[in-house]
Order: sequence, then structure tokens, then C-alpha cells
Amino acid sequence: MQYKSIDHANNLIANIKIDDNSKESVKNLKGQAYALRGLNYLNLVRQYQFTYIKDPNALAIPIYTEPTTPTTVPRPKATVKEVYDQVISDLKEAEKLLVGFKRKVKNRLDLNVVYGLLARTYLTQENWIQARDYAAKARVGYPLMTADQYKEGFNDVSNPEWIWGHPQTATQNLGGASFLAYIETTPYATDAKGVNLYFGYNSIIPDPNFIALFTTGDVRKSLFEIAKQPAEAIYRSYRYRKFRNKHPNRDGHIVLMRSAEQLLIEAESKARLDDIKGAIDLLNELRRKRALSDLDVANFDKSKAVQEVLLERRKELWGEGFRLYDILRTQTAPVRREANETFVDEAGKTVAVMGHYILKFPDGSSLSPNSKYFLFPIPLNELNNNPNLQN
Repeated sequence: MQYKSIDHANNLIANIKIDDNSKESVKNLKGQAYALRGLNYLNLVRQYQFTYIKDPNALAIPIYTEPTTPTTVPRPKATVKEVYDQVISDLKEAEKLLVGFKRKVKNRLDLNVVYGLLARTYLTQENWIQARDYAAKARVGYPLMTADQYKEGFNDVSNPEWIWGHPQTATQNLGGASFLAYIETTPYATDAKGVNLYFGYNSIIPDPNFIALFTTGDVRKSLFEIAKQPAEAIYRSYRYRKFRNKHPNRDGHIVLMRSAEQLLIEAESKARLDDIKGAIDLLNELRRKRALSDLDVANFDKSKAVQEVLLERRKELWGEGFRLYDILRTQTAPVRREANETFVDEAGKTVAVMGHYILKFPDGSSLSPNSKYFLFPIPLNELNNNPNLQN
């Protein structure tokens, strides 16, 4: 699907000719095509190969910059560095072509989105200065949401913090096939016996050990609750009411970029550049919006500041698609522990909370950095169609 999007972008880039006399709308369309191509290559290189810093010369994925046809010869894998060079080239071209573009809907890529994508790219490359500067530009005009807004359900692009999102309609969302159907665990009604009912699959459930990382008073912690009814599909599990599909039409919007993410990129970059005060000041800006008190900069050195930012990323961005990328780029492994928490259910029985039960890799080995299990496997169809992908 990502290569199909790339091919659509390649067709636009190849066939939209621009010069000094071109309409701004035409330039803007081509700029969005460049930005989408850059986004797809950034995602692909982070999904199918280890991080840039580990080995920029490792073979990653093929690069296609021209429209393909049935006779197109499959290309070999490019190196990680070559893919990142392509990403930056595309985003820089988009940056030039989108100057002055005023979108009407937040699903269009404008300069703020391009700045944010560049910030993500430079973050992964550990180019801290560029990551810091682009992240700061990306969030201009998008203030952090309030604690009350955080509790509204992460389902509408009108949220002032959303830089980029997809405002789906009920027909586009397809109800049970949508992103929100998988990640939402919010009860929407009860049956005749008073048992909570759900629209979604309830298949993404937070771990109790993760919840323990949140400080009392944090608005985000208030959204966790245990499913205590024995008849519930997610009985004994925590649910997280961060995401709530709109009811009754199930037309919730998808968040793609928020200013909180960009603030945390800026904060991490400052911490790694030894600007500890700058990093903690940014964390405090976010904490105040989450009903938390300020951190004291005197308690932090560089290492502690970096770890505090990474922890805040986990808490703030849960469910938005960043954790795996962070595990790969920091060359670390997640910590998996059995849960030891208990509660009294609505039948009066003391039972254990459901937590992680898969604590090792499929081969039985312990979780470790830079594991092949963190990478997406290349689909068999692709391997069959392109022999260059076999190595």
C-alpha cells in the first residue's frame, strides 16, 4: 500500500510541470505529492531496516522515483542512507512548493506537516539541531490541548493541537474495520443485564506496569479503568479511554500529527544538545496541560533529562504509532513483566489483573535490542516479484 501511494505521488510529480508562471495551486499539489512520497519512504525505511545510526550502509528497500508500468524492472535495495537522502530531498522540495499554501481541511499536508516530518526524520538520524529547529516550527499555531480536551476522545481534527489528521465520514470509517475500532476500549452502552457493550474489537489493552508509570493527578492516568464485569469481553483488563469512536455513526477522525509530539522532539533534541533547562522547560509546558506540577531542573543531568523525555513520549503518545520506532532508533528493548495487581470484581471475587503474558521472542530468547522481531517481514508476494529483495 505504501508503494502504491509512492507510485501515485510519482505520477503527479512526473506529470505536473511547473515554472515561474505556474499557478500556486498547481505548485501546492506537486508539493503535497513530494511530501507524501517522503512520508512513505520514511515509514518504509524505519519498518524494514534498523535505525540510521546503527548502520547507514545497510540495505533497506528499493527506491522508485518514476511512475511504474507492467514492464518496469524491479529495483534493488537502496541503503538506509540513500533512502533517508531521498526522504529529505522530497520533504525539502515540498517545503519550497508549499510556501503560502492555506489548506481548508487538516488532511492536506501543509508547511507545518512538512516541518513535522522533517523533525521526525532528523530525530531518527540524531541530527539534533535540525530536529529541534523543525519541531519548533511545526507546532507554531497549534497550542497544546487542555486537560479537559484530552479527555474528549481523540476523535476530531478540530482539536487545536492536531497539526494533521484524517476527518473520516461514517462511510469512510467502515465501523468495525477502522483504526478506532481496534484501539477503542470505551463502553458505549449496556445490555439488558447492565453489562458494558463495545463497538470495537477491544484488542489493544494497556499493561498495568505501564499504567504505574503515570503520576497521580495526571489527567491521562484518569482515563485508565479496569473492566470489572465478569461478562465483559475485556474482563480483568485495563481499558484506556483515550480514543473514543464517535457514536452512533462511528466516524471518528484519525490523528496523524500533534504539537505534543513535536514539543517532545524539540525537548529530546535540546536534552541531547546539553540544553537541560530548555528541555525541562518544554516538558513543564506539556505537564501543566496534563494537570501536573513542574519538574525541577536541578534534579536533572543530561542522561536523566533524555530518559524523562523518552518516558513522557511513551505516556503522551500511547496508541499513536511511535513506540516501535522509538525502540528501534534508541536501540533498546521493551521491558516485559508479569502483572501482580489484583482487584475485586463486581461479583465480589478477588482476581488478578490481566497483563503481559508473552515475555519472550517467538524463538524463546529474551527481548533484546536490534532484534529481527522488531522489523516488518517483507511480504512473500514482494519476494516472489522482485528477486532483488531476497538478500
